Amino acid sequence: MRIPAAAVLVMLAAAPGFAMQKSDAQRDKDRQVALDHYQKGRDAMAGERLEDAVAEFKAATSIDPLFSLAYFREGQAHMALKEYAQAEQAFVACRQSYENLAGLQLTNTEEAERRRDEEIQELENEIQQIASGQAKTSASANLSQQLQQRVAELRRNRRKGGNEAAAIPAELNVSLGSAYFRQGKMDLAEKEWRTAAGTNPKPILFFTALFPQFLDLHAPLLPQFLVLTGLFMALSFASLVTYALLAARARALLARPRFTLWLGRSVGAIFVGFGAALLTLRRQAA
Repeated sequence: MRIPAAAVLVMLAAAPGFAMQKSDAQRDKDRQVALDHYQKGRDAMAGERLEDAVAEFKAATSIDPLFSLAYFREGQAHMALKEYAQAEQAFVACRQSYENLAGLQLTNTEEAERRRDEEIQELENEIQQIASGQAKTSASANLSQQLQQRVAELRRNRRKGGNEAAAIPAELNVSLGSAYFRQGKMDLAEKEWRTAAGTNPKPILFFTALFPQFLDLHAPLLPQFLVLTGLFMALSFASLVTYALLAARARALLARPRFTLWLGRSVGAIFVGFGAALLTLRRQAA
């Protein structure tokens, strides 16, 4: 049976589309497999099975070379195992993946947006695990804050239309600097830590504004800095413990729908009052 020439041309024209659909389907399948390995690695780290975590994160990045979070978690696992050279390699690969993603923003916006949304989802899952106590770490509060900052940055980028790539996280520079420091590479460590400080200068500005007014310039500075830092950490710890105790006591009260309704109305009324006061002050100033 003869096939009309027109039908042959139609099939040839459609073939690239079918191939692209198959390629897209395979890519989505591979991405899901990589996510499964990442989640297994995250669970292994929570269970302190660090060697298993390294294997799972490596499996994830072998499938998806742009899986930045998997590189970063692999580096953290190596650091916990005191395998600092391997940690350095993982953190450098993580930075390279972020740079490649920045290039992807220019060539394939749709893929870059999809990866950004997936990173937000994974970070939010980790935040929930930390809040529920499933992810055990010695610095849960600090890690949760870092993850929330990263999520906020990614969301700001999305609101801007994703026209610019999100910056490399400061915690990556800090972690890479720590890996260099553990290997005695002081110059490289200092460079990474300076980069991290430049990425998020707010703590530096805060402490440079707070500490000088309590310093005696005629006395040795190092002991004074140590005392002030210790006092600051003690006060921060006390305030966080107080917040936690108050939240635990208020949990039952906040769960009542009637109370939350009136709380929302009260807070809303207060903010409306603030707005009216600001408007009055502006008119008086004018």
